[in-house]
Amino acid sequence: MVLNKIQKPIYDWLLSKTGYLKCSPKVVAKNYPRKVDVKHIVIALEQARITFKSKEPVKESSKQLVLRLIKPESPRRFKINENKIINDFKLSKPTIRGQHYLTPGMHIVIGCAHAPFHLASAFKAVQQLLNDNKSQITGLILAGDFLDMNSLSSHDKGRKPITGVTLDWEYKESEMLLNNLLDPLVSNVEKVYIYGNHEDRYNRYMSDIDNSKLGASLASPIEGLKLVAKGFDIYENWKEDFITLGHHLQVAHGEFYNVHSAKKHIDTYRKSILYYHTHRVQQYIEGAVGGYNGGSMADFTAPVFGYASRAMKNSWLNGFNTVHVDEQGFYHIQQIVCYNNSFVFGNKMYKY
Repeated sequence: MVLNKIQKPIYDWLLSKTGYLKCSPKVVAKNYPRKVDVKHIVIALEQARITFKSKEPVKESSKQLVLRLIKPESPRRFKINENKIINDFKLSKPTIRGQHYLTPGMHIVIGCAHAPFHLASAFKAVQQLLNDNKSQITGLILAGDFLDMNSLSSHDKGRKPITGVTLDWEYKESEMLLNNLLDPLVSNVEKVYIYGNHEDRYNRYMSDIDNSKLGASLASPIEGLKLVAKGFDIYENWKEDFITLGHHLQVAHGEFYNVHSAKKHIDTYRKSILYYHTHRVQQYIEGAVGGYNGGSMADFTAPVFGYASRAMKNSWLNGFNTVHVDEQGFYHIQQIVCYNNSFVFGNKMYKY
C-alpha cells in the first residue's frame, strides 16, 4: 500500500512509538502531535502494524508475545481499497481479558503502591533488585492501585483536603516512580498495567454527568502516566480483568477483603491467583491451586490512610512478588516481605 504525504509521517511516528500500535485509531489520533483526519490514522496504523510484525524477530518462546502485540491480519486486508479498510477496521481493545504471558523468566509483580503516597525508601531498594536481576526479568506487572487518585476520591468527602494534592501533582510524582522502575529494565520487557479500585476512581468520577463535561481536559491514568507510549498492556476493568502468567497463575487486583481472602479467591475462581487490594500478605494452598495475597508498597503513615484504624493498619504489610515462569509454563512464586526496613531476595538483603 502506498502512503500519501499525510499518512507517511503518521506511519513513521507510529514506528517510533510502537506502544501505540496496540491502540485504536481514536487513541492514536488523540496523541498524534498534529490534527489529521482519522481516515489517514487508520491507513497509517494498518500499514505500521504490518511493517512492525514483519520486522519483529520471532523465537519459539516468544511466539505468544508477538501474537499478543500484533493481531494477525487476514490476507484479504492487503487487497481491499482504502474506503473498505476505513469501514471494516475493528476498533478493538488493545488487550484481551485473561490472556497468557508465556515468556519464560522472572516477572516482578507490584500492587497497591498508592503513588505518590508510596514507600519511597523501599522502592529505591526495589530499583536495586531490578538492576541486579535485569538480565533475568522478562515482565513488570503493576496489579492495581499503583496510583492513589486521592484528588478524585469520594472516600474523603467531608474531610479537610490534603494540602498541595492535585491530580496533576499525583500524575507527575507517580510517573517519576514508574520511570525509575523502568530505567533498569531491558527495552523489550513485557509491561502490564491492571487497574485497581483507585484507578477506577477516574471512571467513576467521569461517569457523573456534570464531571463528564470535562471531557479530554481531565487526563485519565493512561494519559497521566503515558502508559501507551511506555508500551504497557492496559486492563481497565478492575473487578473483571486479569492476566495469566504461564498456563496456571492468574494475576488480578483482587476483589474480596475478608479475613481469609486468599481462600475466598480460590474458592470463587478455582484457579491459582496472585492479588493485592487488602494490603495484607497471605497464602492459602489446596493441592495445585494457591491463593497469594501480595501485600502493598504504600507508605501507611501517609495522610491518605487516615480513614484506617490502628487495628486495620496492624494487619497491613509491605511487600511485593516475583513469579518465575519456566519453559513448560508452570509458575514459581516468591512473596517478598519487608521487615525492619529490609527484604531478602536471591540470598541478598536489600536495606532501605
